[in-house]
This record gives sequence, structure tokens and C-alpha cells, in this order.
Amino acid sequence: MEKVFYALLGFLFCPSALLVKPFVHFHPLQLNLTEGETAKFTCSISNPDLGKHLDWYKQGHDRQPVKLDGSSRKYSFAKRDERRYEMEIMQVEKNDSGTYYCWVNPFHSEGIMLESNRSSLIVTENVAATEPPDEIAGVKEQDEGVRKDTKSSFSDLRGSGLFILLVVLYFSVWWIIRRRRQKQKEQKHGNAPLEEVDPPAVTVFTVDYEMLAFPGGTKTKPAASPKPVQREPTEYATIVFLPKTPEAAEEEDSKQTPCPVCVQQP
Repeated sequence: MEKVFYALLGFLFCPSALLVKPFVHFHPLQLNLTEGETAKFTCSISNPDLGKHLDWYKQGHDRQPVKLDGSSRKYSFAKRDERRYEMEIMQVEKNDSGTYYCWVNPFHSEGIMLESNRSSLIVTENVAATEPPDEIAGVKEQDEGVRKDTKSSFSDLRGSGLFILLVVLYFSVWWIIRRRRQKQKEQKHGNAPLEEVDPPAVTVFTVDYEMLAFPGGTKTKPAASPKPVQREPTEYATIVFLPKTPEAAEEEDSKQTPCPVCVQQP
């Protein structure tokens, strides 16, 4: 009975004496990522009084620990609280695959370095994720709907364009025909022959000859046309005037009687 009593007193007043050996836990135990993602690990300490700081390591090809450089942009270290530390590996690549763990350095040189358990990181190639069948079917239906809408819009546009083309063609033909008719009319008016004008009507008088009957019962006969008379040859005379002398002119003026010399010729 006394032993039990002392054990309870020791548990109440000296709990650390009854605790198990301190430890450091590294998790997650395994992490599978694709290239380009960020790996995140956490290191938890059971007793914050065990060490003054914590280091991160990766197991090399020769199974020797390789300390990770906190100054590199590849790694990011952070202390969340007295018991929990975090590490992030940015933009993981295939050569980042391997085993990771942490060490806790003691406050005193006489202390013991505590090593955590090991975690595995596996990095695979970044392969385009395949869409689920339902999403693929939905995308196909959407594409078909878009194609149908595009075809219907194109058909409507083509019909409208054809209608406009027919209207333009109709008015073009109508304008050409109308223009030709106008030209033909102008040519007809320009080359039309002169109209023949009838001369003014001339009144023509006619004379009718008739026989008259007198009351005496005697009929007058028309006079017979005279017989042609044979004419005798006509005799001609030539009169020759002699040249006048001054004396003859004076004598003629005084007498007023000419003295012609007549020569009669048969």
C-alpha cells in the first residue's frame, strides 16, 4: 500500500520522471507529387526544452546525410511554434525525389542529438490530366452545339447575302435595259427622216364644148378650117445711106427732106 502511495505522489509531482524517452516526429511519411508542385514537411518535437535549433537533411546517393541550405530559394524553413517546424520545397523536380528527415541540436554539448524518422518524396512527370468521360461528353456536346450555331449563323448570313445579291442584280439589269431604251429613243429622234409635205392644192379649170340647138331648127355647122395659103416669096430692099457732108447736113436741116438713094433688088 505504501508503494502505491509513493508511486502516485511521484506521478503528480515529478511527471517527467515517468515520461518515455523524448522523440522527434517527421511527417508525412510519404508524399507523391508531380513536377512543378510544392512539397511540404513538418517536424514536431515532443519537448521544446530538448534543443536550441533544428536542421533539415536529405539522404544522398551514398546514404550520407546532406544538409539542406536554407538560403536557397529552393527551400523555405519556418518555425510555427515551440514544438512544430515546417519545410517547403518549391517547384519540385524528379531529382528532388528521395528521403528526408530532421535533426534537433541540444542546448548543451553534453546533450544528445535527436534524429527524426524518415519520409519519402516521389516526384513524377507532369502529365496532362485526362478529363472524365462525363466532362468529355459535355465538352463534345458543347462543341457540337457551337458548331450547329455557327452553321446556322453562316447559313442565315449566306441567305441574306444571296438575297441582297439578287436585289442588286435585278436593279442593275433594270437600269441597263432602261438606259438602252433611252439611247434607242434618242437615236430614233435624231435620225428621223423629214416628213414629205404635200404641195398646196391647185384648182384646175376645165372647159366643156357642146353644140347649141337654136329654135329655128337649123343646125349650125362649125366653120371649116381655112385651107393653107401658099405664100409668095417676099421681096426685100436694101437701103444704103451715104455719108453726110457738112454742106449736105446744112441743106438737109433747111429742107428736112432726105435724099436717099434706093437700090431695089429683086
